[in-house]
Amino acid sequence: MFAKPTLPAPLPSEIARPLLSAAERVAAFKPWEFMSDLELIGLHDDRTGELHVASVLGTLGTMFAVVIYRRDAGLRWIHEVATTRAAPDRYAGLENNDYLKVEWTKKGELEKPDLQTLQTAGFRPAGKGSVWPRFETSQPGWYPWYITEAEAQLLTEHLRKVARFVHLRERAGILHEEPIEDDVPVVPAGEESSLKPKDLEWVPLVPPPSPLPEPVILSAEEQEKLRSLPVRQNLVFEFVAPLLTELSFIDESVGRPCIGRVAMMVERRSHLLLGTKLSHGAGPLRDAVGPALVKALSAAQALPSAIHVDTEAMAAALRPACDVIGVPVRIARELNAAYEAVASLESDSGHAGQR
Repeated sequence: MFAKPTLPAPLPSEIARPLLSAAERVAAFKPWEFMSDLELIGLHDDRTGELHVASVLGTLGTMFAVVIYRRDAGLRWIHEVATTRAAPDRYAGLENNDYLKVEWTKKGELEKPDLQTLQTAGFRPAGKGSVWPRFETSQPGWYPWYITEAEAQLLTEHLRKVARFVHLRERAGILHEEPIEDDVPVVPAGEESSLKPKDLEWVPLVPPPSPLPEPVILSAEEQEKLRSLPVRQNLVFEFVAPLLTELSFIDESVGRPCIGRVAMMVERRSHLLLGTKLSHGAGPLRDAVGPALVKALSAAQALPSAIHVDTEAMAAALRPACDVIGVPVRIARELNAAYEAVASLESDSGHAGQR
């Protein structure tokens, strides 16, 4: 990082106190001792009506948290996890990470803004160990960060509903039926102990598909230059553009870290790296892919018989421009050369972004 993040002020006490109270009510039940992380809990944002989905983490005993997935991207993430019973690929997963979270950690894991918020609210934990709540927000393309006041108020409402469900779940036993990902029980607001199974509204969890990205547009000069290059039938290029937390950097306009997106084009047989481009992870895919495409083809001084990519999003971003210059774009299962280059870059970079 070439700049330091601007750390936020602590949450004001009138917002922090009810948030901490709601978090402590959930923690008091220790729901990770009797709930699976796939017993998803539906929560409506009472202002917008938007569906959010909560998951309780902690059955493995390595971390204790409630994660609330929001918006289309977050719902796609948790729906894939519930459907496949496995976490999505680490690179693809970052594309949809949109959540609010409270995690109970050790005091030494808290940063200065976390401690200031707890101090402002007069928080004193019960017990020792992982009993210190830390609140976090994440959006696609951004490194996890401290919650805003508006997010704190929403999280307070959601955690109160989670406490209602957990209280009922402790008394009534398992409420979900297989297949567990089809429907989620939406919990209404109300007094914690008054929730009954009949009060739950079971709604389908059907997130919309990911929208296709805006396509790369080559300038007239770039089109002319690239069309003039010879086609080499023995060349196949692999092209990926993952989000890499190791290449996080500070967005100085807002003073917080974003995740870097790195577009990389590699020749399949030689594993020669032809072109790269680092861009803001929350920006359009074409901001990374377009410059890397032009740079790589110019460096190769040749057009390949095909460009292989790993996702439909990459194919959609590239095909219009590649059609113009006569290069087919194909989705391939394995891109060993490209991801060898990605792994090498990750190991060399270290972890630049941090809270």
